[in-house]
Amino acid sequence: MRFWSAPTGLFPYSFDEVVSVFWDRYPNSFAKHIVSEDVLERKVTENTIVTKKLIVKQGSSFLKRVPRWLSRMTEIRTVPVIEESIYDRRTRTLTTYTRNVSHNELFAMHERCIYRPNLDSLSVPMTDLMRSVYIYINCGRMSGVYEKVMLMGFKKSVSS
Repeated sequence: MRFWSAPTGLFPYSFDEVVSVFWDRYPNSFAKHIVSEDVLERKVTENTIVTKKLIVKQGSSFLKRVPRWLSRMTEIRTVPVIEESIYDRRTRTLTTYTRNVSHNELFAMHERCIYRPNLDSLSVPMTDLMRSVYIYINCGRMSGVYEKVMLMGFKKSVSS
């Protein structure tokens, strides 16, 4: 099992801009790994919008590089994930929780992102992103290696 928190990211856009783009992320030409996105549930209250989506992604790129004889995980081509997002107008935060909902006997990957206005930047509005991930893989003796590779891929995606 691996847990990692990324250094706080900074978007050179206002919080309102980041949130409005978040709602309309897919489809787009930069996210070719997304097969589909469906809203399962949405609740709107006085100060919050809570949304639950089913997003189908193509399998992890590192799995495609693993020799077939090494792992049954190489057969995974798509991974459906649930993304739950909570936009809170009062606290000015957008929190997302994303987790896989299939292949749970083989692996679990849970990600949390918290977006909020950057309070240090007074001249130009900016948005902070705090991100963490939990990874667990159940593949016998190779589990630790797979977890390390999966975490490296996640770190690379965060930094790019």
